[in-house]
Amino acid sequence: MLHSIRITDGTSIWKLHPTTFDQVAIGDGLYARGVRLPDGTLAADSVWVNIVNLHAHIAAVGRNLLHLDHKGQRIVAHVVPGRSAAVYNGTPAISDLSLLRVGRHVQVLGAWHPDTNEIDIATVYAAA
Repeated sequence: MLHSIRITDGTSIWKLHPTTFDQVAIGDGLYARGVRLPDGTLAADSVWVNIVNLHAHIAAVGRNLLHLDHKGQRIVAHVVPGRSAAVYNGTPAISDLSLLRVGRHVQVLGAWHPDTNEIDIATVYAAA
């Protein structure tokens, strides 16, 4: 099913970081919030591109990536320097992901690489 979304200069667009509509590519997934117009078009005030919110377990930790187990599926989660952050026990977000441990449960917000099992990490929520 196709939906029409109206993007304006006032629309906030996120693709792991704030961006512009010209960075949206064919095959990207969109999640939009806004007001439905009488013709059925959504006038978007916010659009999230390829957004993901996963609950998973850490299967392995590598240099600048995590291997996650999400419902029996392996996900490769890339740490993006200057962008990825961790929140431990509800404390403020920090760029140090060194407290993440194999076997621990995490919640990961990020952006999918379309048609892959890979994501870029925005924020990892974990217990320290």
